[in-house]
Amino acid sequence: MAEKVEIVGGFCTIRVGSTILRGEADVTVDFAEVEREGRTGVSGPVGAVERKVIPMIEGTFYKVTSTNPILLNRIRDATVTVEGPDGTTYTLSNAWQAGRVPVSMANGTFPCKFEGLKGTIKDPPT
Repeated sequence: MAEKVEIVGGFCTIRVGSTILRGEADVTVDFAEVEREGRTGVSGPVGAVERKVIPMIEGTFYKVTSTNPILLNRIRDATVTVEGPDGTTYTLSNAWQAGRVPVSMANGTFPCKFEGLKGTIKDPPT
């Protein structure tokens, strides 16, 4: 019996409230709770420093008539949802748009990053 091919990458849909952003396939989701960095002393490794990190979703999106980067820059306290190509849903709660939203006239795209208070992951239905 042949194995089922899993779709692990490709197109995804991102929603910010009721707005749908048309994005390239390269959307990054990072819901890690902590970040660790190793430390060394004069005699070698001694351990790690652990810091809390902010959950985020970022990617490159197309500037279409329904997308206004200025309005995106004003987003605060939104729900940002990414539906991955494998059916996994990533939700960022109490999110805000972080950084600037410069539009590339050559490519018709703009980068956009959202940070929030909590990230959750829901596996696809089986």
